[in-house]
Amino acid sequence: MDEGKVVEKKKVNIWKVTSILLCIVFCASLIYFGLIHKNMKSTLNRQINEQKSLIEQLEKLIENEKGTLGLKTTELDKLKKQIAGIKDKDDLLKRDIEMYIDTTHPKVPNVVGKEIAKQIVTLSRKHKVSPELVLGIIKIESAFNPMAVGPKTKYGHARGLMQVMPEWAKKLGLKSKYDFHNIDVGIESGIKVFLIHLEEGKGDISTGLYYYVNKDKAYVGKVYAAMGKFVAFRNTIDEETQNVETEIELNGDSKTLSNKKEKKS
Repeated sequence: MDEGKVVEKKKVNIWKVTSILLCIVFCASLIYFGLIHKNMKSTLNRQINEQKSLIEQLEKLIENEKGTLGLKTTELDKLKKQIAGIKDKDDLLKRDIEMYIDTTHPKVPNVVGKEIAKQIVTLSRKHKVSPELVLGIIKIESAFNPMAVGPKTKYGHARGLMQVMPEWAKKLGLKSKYDFHNIDVGIESGIKVFLIHLEEGKGDISTGLYYYVNKDKAYVGKVYAAMGKFVAFRNTIDEETQNVETEIELNGDSKTLSNKKEKKS
């Protein structure tokens, strides 16, 4: 074999070896980058899943917090209503009047007693008269019977809870004397008539009552006694009532009657 062919054969062998090495390097590179890509994809998927899980946990936490907040708000509102109900003196007074009527005059239907209590407080506040005074007048005049009719007089029969005489129907702008048998009309009419007599008595409660019943001194004492019995009754109810103070205006002065019980030593 001559020298030229030997050289040529060596070149071919070197090229083959080089090609094989290049193939090996190329394949190794593909495998390497494939593994890297796979690892990167796996890492990315794991991160995405972790983020999704975190988001789900946050959403649940938010929902739980909303639910807890809603529950707390509901309980707080309920508590506020209970406290407001206890502190509302007018609501408490209505309840006590209703209980007083039911206890002392059991023949009066509950629905009637409840309406009388409501109107006594509402209309007394409206005309700035003591509710206890109005209750005392009703107690003596009709014993809480809206259909009460007084004995016949030369002026006719007094009617309703506050026993208003028929002549006042026209003066007060009512259609008929029978309107006095309506609970609200009867009470408001009686209050208006009393206020007229109160003005006649120059603001003195006792004088106003004296004129209201056509000048009967004994009547004044009876009304005050009825008021006192109601105040005493309130003192025997539950603890909620014990801290209520009753405002009664007598002879132009505001008298505060406390229902607070003294503790025994």
